[in-house]
Amino acid sequence: MKVDCETSEFNFLYNKDLSKIKRLAIEIHAQMGEENWFILINYILKYFNNVQNANFDYNKNFNKEFYFESKFIL
Repeated sequence: MKVDCETSEFNFLYNKDLSKIKRLAIEIHAQMGEENWFILINYILKYFNNVQNANFDYNKNFNKEFYFESKFIL
């Protein structure tokens, strides 16, 4: 699944069942704020591995792109 929904990724993904998604490519926008940034990242990491060893640090001036692979679907 590729997600680029221009600042709506928190509302689009948070508290949704992501268990049937094998791969997730996403741009996460800093405009959601630091608290929601880390809430969303931690939620995604319940379902997915950080295969690129990405740095999840928040920077209010930059959006970041990430790639994840499912912990459950091989």
